[in-house]
Amino acid sequence: MAHHNQIEFLQKNRDLLREPILLVGAKVYDYDQFDLKAELSQMGFREVIGTDLEAGKGVDDVLDITNPHAPQLAQWANRFATVICMEVLTNVNHPFRAAEHVNRLLKPGGTVVLSECFVRKISKMPVDYWRFTYDGLKALFPEFTFEDDRSRFSITRQRQVTLRPFVGRFAEVVADHRHADESAVGFLVRRIHRKWLSRGIFKISRWLPEQTIYAIGIKPAH
Repeated sequence: MAHHNQIEFLQKNRDLLREPILLVGAKVYDYDQFDLKAELSQMGFREVIGTDLEAGKGVDDVLDITNPHAPQLAQWANRFATVICMEVLTNVNHPFRAAEHVNRLLKPGGTVVLSECFVRKISKMPVDYWRFTYDGLKALFPEFTFEDDRSRFSITRQRQVTLRPFVGRFAEVVADHRHADESAVGFLVRRIHRKWLSRGIFKISRWLPEQTIYAIGIKPAH
């Protein structure tokens, strides 16, 4: 599900993107706002291979990133200087295996670009397994060095770019603001809940908008 916050994150970290680039989850669906492969082309990148579970627009090669028997794992070992994997790991049944395979395909010293949901309704693309914190993404790639100062989060469903520095907190940063996709009544009820009912009848601590975390990891050079 490509959206403007992903594009903005790639643009802000263009200095770390090097070719060849592997794009995991490249298929463009009717509801997608952007074609990630086309956006990378507009940024000047030409060596980009798009992969997905099935053929379609944006897909150069069909690849299940969790499949340990996928022939590409041997054919492309240590081939890519950058792997972009945005909102894919949420929907795979073995995220640690997928991360292991990304590591295998990435050159030493290469960059992995990640974005994953922290808060989102259950989706079916085609299944929905996980949600990730920033520390959770780091746990998937324990050997990698993460660029903490480049980490970001966004309120995904707003129409404008909403990338903000990630400082280890989500709800406290956004709870006092009305979101672009939130009605005035919804905002008022959420504020009432936070102030007076957070330990009361609802038995939940707060209501959150849909949010996504973004991260940059660097594979050790040796």
